[in-house]
Amino acid sequence: MVHLSHNFLIEVSSKKMFSKSKNVTLLFFLIFSLLFLSSSYAAEVYLKNGDKITGDIVKQDDKKMSIKTDAMGVITLKKDFIARIEGVVEEPKEEVKEVAKTREIIWKREASAGFNATRGNTKTNQFLASFLINRKDVHVNEITLKGNAYYSEVDDEADAQKWYSMGRYAFGFGPRKHWYNFYRLEYDHDRFAEINYRLIPGTGVGYWFFDEPNLKILAEVGMGWKHTDYREEKDPTNEFVWLPRAFFESELIKNIKLSGDLYLYPTVNFDEYRLHSESALIMAINKILSLKFALINDYNSDPPDDTEKHDVRLESSLVASF
Repeated sequence: MVHLSHNFLIEVSSKKMFSKSKNVTLLFFLIFSLLFLSSSYAAEVYLKNGDKITGDIVKQDDKKMSIKTDAMGVITLKKDFIARIEGVVEEPKEEVKEVAKTREIIWKREASAGFNATRGNTKTNQFLASFLINRKDVHVNEITLKGNAYYSEVDDEADAQKWYSMGRYAFGFGPRKHWYNFYRLEYDHDRFAEINYRLIPGTGVGYWFFDEPNLKILAEVGMGWKHTDYREEKDPTNEFVWLPRAFFESELIKNIKLSGDLYLYPTVNFDEYRLHSESALIMAINKILSLKFALINDYNSDPPDDTEKHDVRLESSLVASF
């Protein structure tokens, strides 16, 4: 009896251990299932247009949501188009590191040169050169450096000698960063207008109406201080001026752009003003070279003696971008 009782106890003990083992296995299976389900975010996403998308939410932020579907793979939706979401399992508590959004930096670097000559009854030579460096952190800040020089002679005698340089910094503000402050410094020389040099530091505000690859339009206004040093014995002058400007650039067809840039320099009283405008047609030859045809107009409402109010010229040049 003792022997039988002992066997009975062993058998009973074995059954209990087997029962516990089954319970432990079942418990691990349930935990594993819960963990598996907690890593899946199955959902039914209802759009505002009435459509429904079923799948697993694999990524989302404040503006977009990515859903993995069986039929279409991973698709990304803007949250503005989502009406409601049903069947979303709460995301796991583990901290998920988001990829930092990087700002888009755009560089524009150009150098151009042109030479025009005529021979016959009148011998003329015209030479022009310019450069442009622009670094733009889209809708945040922008740095521009530019300069140009123009020289012309008729029958070996100079009749035009000009050069111009400008540095500009603009910083965007507001919710969409379309408004901006700008700070500008201009320095120019015009020998035949009797200007030894002219210095204009200024500041103001502007607004980007469009800032897309195929269309750019802006307008700005500010105030600056103009110092003019003359070539003759005339005393230097100092005065405050307004600094309005308008700019546009549009892609007419592929590889052909039209641009216009207008600067005004009226005095505070608006009793006199200067104007500089440049209209250009740019035709891309390849990724590096372009042909540029520009119509330049410099106007002065109160020019020096023996100087015309309008100074209009047509320029053609080869532009290299790098």
